[in-house]
Amino acid sequence: MKKIVLTAIMVFFAVNIYASDFKMGYVDMQQIIITSEQGKEAQKTLSSIESAQNTLINEKIKEIKKLEDVLAKQDSILTPESKEKKKAELNKQILDYQTKGRNFKKELQQKEAELIQEIILDVDNILAKIAQEKGYTAILNKAGIAYMPADLDLTDTVINILNSASSEK
Repeated sequence: MKKIVLTAIMVFFAVNIYASDFKMGYVDMQQIIITSEQGKEAQKTLSSIESAQNTLINEKIKEIKKLEDVLAKQDSILTPESKEKKKAELNKQILDYQTKGRNFKKELQQKEAELIQEIILDVDNILAKIAQEKGYTAILNKAGIAYMPADLDLTDTVINILNSASSEK
């Protein structure tokens, strides 16, 4: 199925190349996300969130270690009921730690997706403007291209426009 769709797209482009003026370019979205000011700001935001989450996780680990130490030191003097109660508390803390870890990871992934989506929307608007102003028929993402001449690369142009827009905000 993919081969059929890819072949159809290639035929479409081949027909359009010969039928009219056809101008194509490409961008490296990954490079834009990593090197643009907006991308760097997103990375700082994510690092800050991750740091705060790690602080909370480390506090939880300390609590668990403290409970483990208390349980180990008092093992010989505790009654069986007290041991069970302490073990249950320890297991509860461990489960809470695991749950928080998963939730933090999920929150960080969601925030990353939101920030990247914002960048992609801005890039899409820039690409539409470039295509309209400079007569591009198609601007592709480098991730899906096996080969394309470097002179068709619009990545630096997009990064410059994106950075200019970010500095104006």
